[in-house]
Amino acid sequence: MTMAKFEFLEGFEQRMKLVAAIDSIINRTNRKMEFEKLFESGQLDNIIFSVLVFIMEKTLTEDEDCTMESIASFVAQIIPEYSLHLTAEVLRKLTEYIIKDILQNGGEARYFPVMKYGQGMEQLRIRLIDDKLIDDQRGYVLNYQLTDQGYDLLFRTKEVEQEISFTIEELKLRELIKRKNYKKAIGQSANLVQMIRQKKNDIKQFVQKVRENIYDVNIEEFERLVSSTYTLLEEEYSMMNEIRGMIVLSEERLKEEEDTRGALDEQMTKAR
Repeated sequence: MTMAKFEFLEGFEQRMKLVAAIDSIINRTNRKMEFEKLFESGQLDNIIFSVLVFIMEKTLTEDEDCTMESIASFVAQIIPEYSLHLTAEVLRKLTEYIIKDILQNGGEARYFPVMKYGQGMEQLRIRLIDDKLIDDQRGYVLNYQLTDQGYDLLFRTKEVEQEISFTIEELKLRELIKRKNYKKAIGQSANLVQMIRQKKNDIKQFVQKVRENIYDVNIEEFERLVSSTYTLLEEEYSMMNEIRGMIVLSEERLKEEEDTRGALDEQMTKAR
């Protein structure tokens, strides 16, 4: 497959990285049904993501350790939100299940197949949290923190949306601006002009034919010529209005972005 034909698939593997991270939770392996069956559909998924957010919060806060004990305490506080009441022992084992069996995949490496177009399938390693031994007053304990993959997953589910300056509609318009082939539009305009010129020649020939001998003129031929000419003009006006509307909207968006950011990036400058 010639990738130049499918430029929209460039960097496709970046999209799949997010899918791969989410898949490691939703389609988790090493399931322990003694815990899974405690929850209704989707509840445990929400709790797992909540644990990840808790780990992120602790990781980003200076001098805050994130041990199995502190995570279990957090889980105990949010469990009532799911209309569940579990014993301290079950909560501790549930927390260990979430951390060790799901987020750390039972200590085994987890991979997800990702297509990198032009180069083939690659196996992407998924690891959302890391652990390290710390010297605690009670001795050495494991401290948990997010990996870059973990940060990427969580930031994309909320923080990026909050911080990005585009609304979804603005983002869609920006992508449309980047993808519009204005050279192709110009080429299409030139083709229409050429077709109009041909119609002009056809009309000139018809007028000349009338002047030479009006009795040889076929009225149906005249009607077809006039009708096809108006049809062509209407198609051109429609296309040109569509292109004009797109350009006006695009230029407004470009100006807004330039005013907001102070300058346009390379892609948007090229689009302008």
